Amino acid sequence: MNDTSSEATGPAQGFSAGLFAFYHDDEGEPLTPRFASGLPAFNESLGLYQWSEAVIRRVSRLWDIRGGVMVRHQVHVLVTPRVVEEARRHFNCPILEGMELENQGGTGTELNHWEKRLLENEAMTGSHTQNRVFSRLTLAIMEDSGWYRANYSLAQRLDWGHSLGCDFVMKSCKFWMDRQRQRRQAVTPYCDTVRASPLQLTCRQDQLAVAVCNLQRRRGSGWNPAWTANRRLFSITTAMGSRLLLLLNRLRDDSVGM
Repeated sequence: MNDTSSEATGPAQGFSAGLFAFYHDDEGEPLTPRFASGLPAFNESLGLYQWSEAVIRRVSRLWDIRGGVMVRHQVHVLVTPRVVEEARRHFNCPILEGMELENQGGTGTELNHWEKRLLENEAMTGSHTQNRVFSRLTLAIMEDSGWYRANYSLAQRLDWGHSLGCDFVMKSCKFWMDRQRQRRQAVTPYCDTVRASPLQLTCRQDQLAVAVCNLQRRRGSGWNPAWTANRRLFSITTAMGSRLLLLLNRLRDDSVGM
């Protein structure tokens, strides 16, 4: 696999919920059992062929949300061997089960991309927010499909989440930010400044761009029960804007005196 051309090629090349059930190991054996027809079981509710737990597992995490409440947060984790190895290395978390898949965005995004909260600008997350990169994780899933051999020398550096440990990758961003504040450390790569006018600019975590925290204040004091548990992060703000929104890409810190 020598070409990392665009995010759109991911589903065609194998990163797709519709193809997970057809992955096979290095010896060519299917990772998901097949019927005599040669096909795996079909999941009518998902409209997809059902993968086995050798490919994706459903994992329950204890999730810290506002008001000191802990809830059960269910995630889908891709657990093929190379992905597990690369995920543990990237986050510096030896107990990590695998790499979490996106749980929002509807058909075409949910389960078809890496979790945005954890990998931000990796090219195979579900939305484009800043300079995207094709990391070792995406090369690993392509190779674990059984259809490719990846050239890891072509992988691009991914800073988001790198070496931040198990608490970052296995717990809520609220937990991570609260713990960082207790230690009197920056909440990077997240942010906690409510967006206001005039905009408050800061440097991106890698010091290569100017950014603004796009955290929004919600109106009213009441709680809307329709909001899902994994979005209930702050008492006066929503989690949807907690990522950095780039204003100027690749602006060197020395050019702005930072």
